[in-house]
Amino acid sequence: MTENRTKNSKLTILLVEPSSQQIAQLKRDIPDWNWIEMPPPQHDTGVFISGQSQVDVVIVFAKSNEEEYALTLCEKIRKLPELNSIPLLVAINRYQMMLGNDVKHLPLSHFIFAPIDKNSLIEKLEEINTSQR
Repeated sequence: MTENRTKNSKLTILLVEPSSQQIAQLKRDIPDWNWIEMPPPQHDTGVFISGQSQVDVVIVFAKSNEEEYALTLCEKIRKLPELNSIPLLVAINRYQMMLGNDVKHLPLSHFIFAPIDKNSLIEKLEEINTSQR
């Protein structure tokens, strides 16, 4: 994904385990992007993998006190051939920095603070792209 593609295009984002409030906030704040919602337990069955190679970014939403689960989920997603070249972000709060730092060690992966806004999302994607050069 090029820098111009990130700034000027309509991106398709795969949201893994978002809350209904997070979905509503993203659709309200960034209405021009495509949002694909993956609630649990679809990711465990592999159903969401089929046809998802057209996504530009995957965002896993970490829940409080479920950081290890979120990290395991990120590791599983990163190993999937269909998604291993797509940037992966984990949405965390400030108390989940250990998870954020663990995810940064995965290829093409980083953390982003929730709630997510368009500028922060673009900055994180550019940061991932820059670190891969």
